[in-house]
Amino acid sequence: IYIIFDEEPAGEGYCKGFTSLKGLAGYVGIPYGTLLNHFTREGKRWRDYPGKGIRIIRVDEIVKGKQRFVGKSDGLHDRNI
Repeated sequence: IYIIFDEEPAGEGYCKGFTSLKGLAGYVGIPYGTLLNHFTREGKRWRDYPGKGIRIIRVDEIVKGKQRFVGKSDGLHDRNI
């Protein structure tokens, strides 16, 4: 599951979830190969895209309004969204 957060400073942001990396790429206008490299090959859990003004987070499952990660090494385990 991939979640997009709009980085609007005025609180006008949005949040949208995708289960498909190809669908996400088409929606945000970032090439599929770039997203595949960041989230699969590099193993990133989240990444900012300043040119688009968004942050994309990869989560393993959603549990009662929380993002849950299998690995705890990145310090983002079980943090509230």
